[in-house]
Amino acid sequence: MRKLFVLFLCLFFSTSAFAKTSIDAVLKLGAAPSSQINNNHGERLEADPGYSISPEVYYYFTDNLGIGLGFNYMFYRYIEARGDLNIPNFYFAFRPKLKVIQNEYVYLIGQLGYGMMMHNFKANGGEVLDDGSGLYYGIGGGIELYNFIFELLYTSNKATLKSIDSNYKEEDKYTLMTINIGYRFSIPIK
Repeated sequence: MRKLFVLFLCLFFSTSAFAKTSIDAVLKLGAAPSSQINNNHGERLEADPGYSISPEVYYYFTDNLGIGLGFNYMFYRYIEARGDLNIPNFYFAFRPKLKVIQNEYVYLIGQLGYGMMMHNFKANGGEVLDDGSGLYYGIGGGIELYNFIFELLYTSNKATLKSIDSNYKEEDKYTLMTINIGYRFSIPIK
């Protein structure tokens, strides 16, 4: 059994060594039909639908596994009883894909990074809250058909918002499900 395992590892790494490496640039447009903010004071606030744009770059060191960097800009959207919110996110991404048939793939995507909540929120007492920043993560999957991408992605931003005038602070978590449509540009590397 041990010999079969070693043989399997040798075959796996030898095929990876001869795999074609490439760099992929991806541009996605997203729509979030619904989203919400939950905070540590027990409030749950609904948000209007919103839109986003996401450029990403991946390095595929094997045919099926890519790592990369991305930027996601969530355009302004109205949060119930609070005001407008927009968030730029910077992240590392992990994207394994599986070829189904010629020019068709399914893939998973994981993102981890840093986001900045920019808003015009006020606390219940009318105090102005400063912008906050913190952890960003996303997880999802998609289909790639002839370089066109169709993706479903769950994302979350966390930030601590503090009052400019007092000691009031709240920890907000903004979550949403985004439907992304995009296109992949591939550059083979020899």
